[in-house]
Amino acid sequence: MSKPFIMAFTGHRIQSLTHKQREAIPVKIREVLGKVKKVHGKYLGVISGMALGVDMYAARAAQTMGIRWAAYVPFPGQESRWYEADKRDYRKLLKCAAKVVMVSKSRPKNKREAVGMLMERNRAMVEDCHLLGAFWNGTRKGGAFETMKIASDIGRIGMIYRMDDDGNFKVMYSEDQREFEANQPFHMPMEGSLENEH
Repeated sequence: MSKPFIMAFTGHRIQSLTHKQREAIPVKIREVLGKVKKVHGKYLGVISGMALGVDMYAARAAQTMGIRWAAYVPFPGQESRWYEADKRDYRKLLKCAAKVVMVSKSRPKNKREAVGMLMERNRAMVEDCHLLGAFWNGTRKGGAFETMKIASDIGRIGMIYRMDDDGNFKVMYSEDQREFEANQPFHMPMEGSLENEH
């Protein structure tokens, strides 16, 4: 009997993405999910952290492709400071999730607590997935980079799409059958190839 295969996505917030990246990333996510779905079929599931940007692109892609997906929300009301249109989109999309995981049950009291809860959400996503897809612009700080480090630390399989400002991608880990089947942990060395990226 086949087992569920879970893919999580991480990447930058929408304000950190260029216009061309915003156009290219959703297309690439659908392409990647299409490849993984060919291997795992109805057993494929997706995790989204539900932040504006790559997270919500992944949720929308899964929804439109008929892939079951889970929303990993860091804390209640994470959208409270967003623009009204973004709040509406978020809440509408959240209702479509097959499962909502509220990582922290309480709201943060300050920015430091909020950052800690976001990191707890990122760790939960990585621990609960088999494959992490990361869209990364080379910045060696922030949530996307920290999530990649978590994946490396626990030996999770990972594919990193290094983006330039024009929305072109350099695949830093190959999209092969072995990775999609998750037979072996795939360590992402944060030193070496990533260290040399500029």
